[in-house]
Order: sequence, then C-alpha cells, then structure tokens
Amino acid sequence: MRSKTLQRSVRESETQRLSEARSYDFVGIRCRKSMSVNVERGFGNYLIRSASLRPVFSELFTLLEFLKLNISRVAGLQARMLLTCIALGLSATSHAATTFVFPGAAPCDTTLQACIDASASGDTIALAFNTLNTEPLVNVIDKSLTMEAADGQSPALTSLRVIADTAPVVFSVRGLSIGQLTAFCVHADLGLQVIGNDIGFGNRGFQAPESGGDPCTRTMTIDNNRFSMNGDSPDDAINITSSGSPVRVDIVDNDIRFLSASNNSGISILSDGGGLKDISVLLDRNRITGSNFNAGILLRSERSTDIGGQPAGLGALVTNNLISGQTGNSDEAGGIVVVSQGNSTLDVRIVNNTVADGRRGIVTQGSPERNGVAELTVSNNITAFNTDAGFVIDPTLPVTISNNLSFGNDSVNESPPGTIKADPRFLARPLDYRLGIGSPAINAGLDSALSPGLTLDAGENPRRNGVIDIGAFESTALVPSFTVTPIGGAHGIINSENPQTVAAGGTVTFAVIPDGGFVASVGGTCGGTLVDTTFTTNPVNADCTVVASFRTSTFVELNLVPSPATVDQAIKATVTLTSGSILNPDRVIEGTVNIAGGGQSCVATVVNGSGACALAYPLPGMVSITAVFPGDALNAPSSVTVGLVVNAVPVATPALSTWMLGLLGALLAAAGLRVRASR
Repeated sequence: MRSKTLQRSVRESETQRLSEARSYDFVGIRCRKSMSVNVERGFGNYLIRSASLRPVFSELFTLLEFLKLNISRVAGLQARMLLTCIALGLSATSHAATTFVFPGAAPCDTTLQACIDASASGDTIALAFNTLNTEPLVNVIDKSLTMEAADGQSPALTSLRVIADTAPVVFSVRGLSIGQLTAFCVHADLGLQVIGNDIGFGNRGFQAPESGGDPCTRTMTIDNNRFSMNGDSPDDAINITSSGSPVRVDIVDNDIRFLSASNNSGISILSDGGGLKDISVLLDRNRITGSNFNAGILLRSERSTDIGGQPAGLGALVTNNLISGQTGNSDEAGGIVVVSQGNSTLDVRIVNNTVADGRRGIVTQGSPERNGVAELTVSNNITAFNTDAGFVIDPTLPVTISNNLSFGNDSVNESPPGTIKADPRFLARPLDYRLGIGSPAINAGLDSALSPGLTLDAGENPRRNGVIDIGAFESTALVPSFTVTPIGGAHGIINSENPQTVAAGGTVTFAVIPDGGFVASVGGTCGGTLVDTTFTTNPVNADCTVVASFRTSTFVELNLVPSPATVDQAIKATVTLTSGSILNPDRVIEGTVNIAGGGQSCVATVVNGSGACALAYPLPGMVSITAVFPGDALNAPSSVTVGLVVNAVPVATPALSTWMLGLLGALLAAAGLRVRASR
C-alpha cells in the first residue's frame, strides 16, 4: 500500500494542439434536481449524453478527472461535474452515502462480493484485513463505489473487475494490493480512479481492453501506483486499448518495475480506429525500470480501414518520465516507441524524458503506406548509455526534433539535428539519473516545448530552475544570478537605467531610442545584438554592462568624374559629408572617407565638409564603388554606393586621305620601277 498526498496542481490549457490541461483536485459538488446535459467535446466531438437527473446525493464523494484535449466549447470543471452527476444520478435514487467495513457487520459479514452487491452507488467499502482475500469470487463492480484500505490495514485482492454495463460507473480504488485490475465499459460510460495501489503481483497488471459493446467513454486516472512485474508474462503493466470508443486517461507518478519479465511493456496504449483521436493520454512522471522488458512506453495508432468513417486516432503528451533497463529485442522495442500505420491520426509530444542504460532510446515508426495526419514532437529528452541507438527516427513519419541530448549510445546514426553530444553527468547511474553539477543538459532545453502549467519534474521538484533543463529531472542546484548594468548617454534613452538581475545563461532586453537626428550604438561588456531599437544581450554568465551612446547621424555623397570612364583613365572621386542633426544641420563634419570598389581604393580627407581622391581601373566593366565614413566620437558612421561603367580604349581608324596618299605612293613606286626596267 502506498500513501501520498493526492492533490495535483491545475495545469494550463493549450488549444489548437494537444492540451496539457489536467486537474487532480478532488472536490465535492452538488447535483441539481434536474439537469439537462448535452456536451460536445473536442478531439472528435463526442456527445457525452443527454439526461434528466433525479434527486441524488447532497454531496458527491469524488470528482472524476476529465482529460481536456482541445476543449473549446465547455469549461473543464463543468464537463467533469456533468459526467459525475450523470454517472451517479442516472442509476441512483435518493441515498445517503454509506461507508461499509469488510469484514464487519451485515451485509459485509460473509464475503466481499456480498458486501459489494449490497452497497449502493456512492458508498465506500473499507477493507479491514492484512491478508490476501482468497474467496472464490470474480469481484465484478457494476456501480459507482470507492474501495479503499481501512486505516492501518494492507488488504490484498487477487483480482478486481469494474464494468459499466447498464448504467454509467464512477469507481475509485485506493491503497490496495491487487493482482489484476480490469476495467471496461459495455453499454455505459466508465470513470475510474486507481490511486496509491500495489498492482501486478500476479503478473497481470492493469488492463482496460475494448469491450465490443456500444460506444462508451472511459475516463481514467491512474496515479501514484506501484506495479511489480515478475515472471515471463505476456501482459503489460498498464494496457489500454480502443477500437472506436473514446478513452481519456491520465497515467501519472507511477513506479513500474520489471524483475524478470519479457515481451511486454511498461505502458502500452493502442488506438485501433473509429474516431478522431479516440485515445487521449497524459503520461507524466512515471518511472519504468528493471530489465528484460521490450518497451517502456509504447504508443500505437493503426487502422488499415476506417471504422464508421473515422480513422484511428491517438493524442498523447509524454513528459517527465524515466525509463531505464529496457533490453528487449522484439518488434517495437525501445524506451519510448511511437508507431503510426494505416489511416491513423497522430498527435504526440515527447518532451523532457530520460531513457538510459537500455537497448534503444526513443523510436518513431511509420509505414510507407500510411496516409494519416501526424504531428509528432521530440524535444528536451536525454538518451544515454544505450547499447543500440539513442534515437531511431523513421523518415516516413514527420517529426519535429529539437534540444535533445545523446551520449554513449552504440550507434552512428542516432543524433538528430540540434542534439547535444556530451555526457549528461548523471549523479549515480543506474540508481540516480538526476543531473550533476556542470551537466550540459542544465538550462539547455526549449522552454516553449512544455507548458508552464506542468510544474513538477520526475522527482516532484520544480520543473523550471532558470531555463528548463533537458531530461526528466530538473537540476536543483542553486542557479547563480548576475547583474546587468545599463548606462545611457545624451541625446537618447535606454528604457531602464536600473541594474537588472538575470539567472546564469539568461538574456536581458532593452529598448534603446535615440533623439531625432541621432543614431544609437551599444557597447559594454555584455555583448549582444541591436535590431532597430531593441538590444538583446548575449547569454549572461558574469556581471556586465550595456552602454548606449547616441551620435549625430551623417550622410555621404559620392561623385565620380568622368562617368563613364575608360580603362586606366584617372577618375576624381569627390565626397561630401553633411550632418543629419535637427538642432544644427549646418554643422561642418571633417575626417576621412574610405572609397573602394572593383579592386581599387583611395582615401579622401574631408575638410570643410568635402574631399577627393583618385581612382583608375585597368579593365573594362561595371564597378560598384562605396564611400564609407567610419564615424567618430560625435558623428555616426554612414556610407553610399554608386555604379561606374569603365569602357575599353577605342582602336584608332585611319582617315580616307591617309589611305589615298598611301595608295598614290604605291602607284608611283610601281611606275618608277617600270621606267628603269625599260631602259
């Protein structure tokens, strides 16, 4: 038996994507005398029911958690109240909730089954024994009950079966040892809370198979349980299947230990068709350890043909889980495995998990013939010291990958883009996978990958301590902080002149706004980038300064004579510098201007606002020439670029008279030769 505070913080919602909105607060509510219910839910628009409720309890014994995935029409609290009222009200007449003790007074003085049969919806059965209940009974529960350990007792049951058949059932089981727990709905909705139990000493675990009856919704919370799987059993510790009926389940803060099992999974979720995201699941802060198990977490969505016009669907958030010791080598083996085949719809986020000291880390698997919609994110995870690949990413399944760490895995093809390849520096593997001092995973995660509403890591410490870490555990070491001191100058403002404190590795942003006619520049020891009027420091790892200064804006003009020019012709480059100051536009600026382009350059000395130098180009062509004023203590830099056409030197063409004289000379010479020859 396990004892632990059952409160959980309310988690924030993210619409348009897989919601992380969960609430584990158990509160009492009142059902009105008559209530009409017609609730349309997100992720498939399932109709919860329509009913008129009879007068029931003045106070309900519990509030069943609803997994709110993309709920956009109904507030989550209202939806949960409605389901609880329906489940209890449809099957109950006016009844005051009773707590029965077994064994105890009649009707609980013979068998546990007789005690269950005699109870009414809303009652509690407290088990007051410390041995294994060996009576030959099936323990079929078909009403809304709470079954829990009596104070100071550690009762054990061979099996429990919870069935919602003729009426909706809300059943809570707490603080028991159970060999096998099975829950399914046949014709009515089922709500189930499994909290603080030891399960699986019979190697059967928790099973929630598809019933094959009418479509019905199963809404389940599996929280703070311990599963012990010992022996060569084909069953998984937690196995949930849907072939069309919607399933909403939170699996949170469970210990699953494999002592000597094989061919099974810690948590197996199968969606086999019949509704858009017919399974929606949160897997948060579970620890799956041991050896010789095939998969830590297996998520499978498959359907070759649609059921009722809808493809198979699976929506899941897998976060803050630790999986170690996975060594199985059967199909779909790995620490966290996602499989999508056929016409299936997939929306899975794998964020801030640690998979270590096993065979394979995180595996995604599609198929060439799949034609469903997939949205899969893998961020902030550690895969380390696995004997095979840290990541096995199937290219047929679209995946967004970022900010992961991979180290010590025996594979050359296991590091997606953006992966840190460095020792995570676990404190004491394989017993302690928290991050040690100096781990490269500290402050290296992507904050936006996980909603701020999820506030705890795998060790139930604050999920964020500075920038979010990579892996299931957040470093608890004190994050040092540093001071960023902004300093402003005349002719402009920096939005805060008070020192700013920032955690190590963080950044600070300032607005730097110059007066009219001035230009801002930022220096100091922090380093950073100025974009328009926003300056963002580099990651801060020491006390540093941000110094904003403001200089008069300037304008450069460049005039080239001649333009166009010819090859090797001297070109006079004249520059003019003017001030952009609104207060003193006629102020004279002096200095030097560097002129360069096309492999040639010169320096013009500016006196009284102008200056000149000479250029020449040995080859013809189009040349871009830039004049740059580098600025000085009072004046901001400026530049201008102009184009110049350089032509080749033309070849001289002989005049007509020259041709005529040459021809005449040739004729006379020929005539003279003939005269001498005749003599």
